[in-house]
Amino acid sequence: MVATGKMRVVATIPTDPNAASAATVSCALTGGSSAASVKDQAIEFYKADINNYFMTASQDEATFLDGKTSWGWARTGKTFTVWLTQASAPGSATPVCRFFGVFANGTVGSHFYTVDTAECAYVKGRLDWGWGYENDAFYAVKPTGGSCPSGTAPVYRAYNNGMGGAPNHRYMTTQADVDTMVSKGWVSEGTAFCGGQ
Repeated sequence: MVATGKMRVVATIPTDPNAASAATVSCALTGGSSAASVKDQAIEFYKADINNYFMTASQDEATFLDGKTSWGWARTGKTFTVWLTQASAPGSATPVCRFFGVFANGTVGSHFYTVDTAECAYVKGRLDWGWGYENDAFYAVKPTGGSCPSGTAPVYRAYNNGMGGAPNHRYMTTQADVDTMVSKGWVSEGTAFCGGQ
């Protein structure tokens, strides 16, 4: 991760030809280098044989999947901005819970993410649904009335309505992508959370 901002370099070079040939260099980050500007990317993958989407903000996990080509997961080229730590996130951000479930006769796994603390607690308590809590995946801002606050951008969620025998959710940053999924029989679930711009 790289903090946004500009680098200022100041060099002091001796003008006395008899002085030691050394220079003093100082560096400082200026302009927008606050911790809240440090963000990272959630990366989307797709597995065609089961029509399943997956996204991760873990670069290690993404690299691992890249190396497992026989598994059939491929990057779609879609990403969105999140915060990996609370210290780097806006003050209103909360953890995004990540769940994993195995469905369709125990052969197809799927992930589910929520920024809503009440929904997270509820799903944790419904073991009969088949979702197991994995961890907090990243930080994002909870939308209010479906809208995201200034300085953040909406991430929409669509649900495949159990097509193919297993639930799957897709997380998208444009309404056009949502409309495309709805035209394929998916159900729009509105704004899931608010990420960075």
